[in-house]
Amino acid sequence: MGELESVPRILLVDDDVSIRLLLEKALSMDGFGVDPAPDTNAALKLLDLKRHVLVISDLSMPGRSGMELIKDVRARSSRLPILVVSSDLDLDTRGELQAIGRLEYLAKPFTLTAVRATVERLTAKLD
Repeated sequence: MGELESVPRILLVDDDVSIRLLLEKALSMDGFGVDPAPDTNAALKLLDLKRHVLVISDLSMPGRSGMELIKDVRARSSRLPILVVSSDLDLDTRGELQAIGRLEYLAKPFTLTAVRATVERLTAKLD
């Protein structure tokens, strides 16, 4: 049981089921536990229940936006890294994301190679 608890967990938030399944499978193969959530409300519940080493989130979701989730995550922890994967990354959005800090973003469509490299870089900084 203790071994399962030592697996680093990633909170994965995207309303697109196919993206959640693809990233969940790839990240699980890379040794992470993945907690998938279809929206911000489900994500916040998971964030309260488990310790995560990274949050991966889309910006465009039904209900509360991914940007609102990111601000909530940052209010809870200034150290928790966040990876935004979204097709809505105009210059204003990128500027707002950069101001939040400890955050990176990838535009959709992305490659698994790019996601894996970014996840590795963000989780390597945890010490």
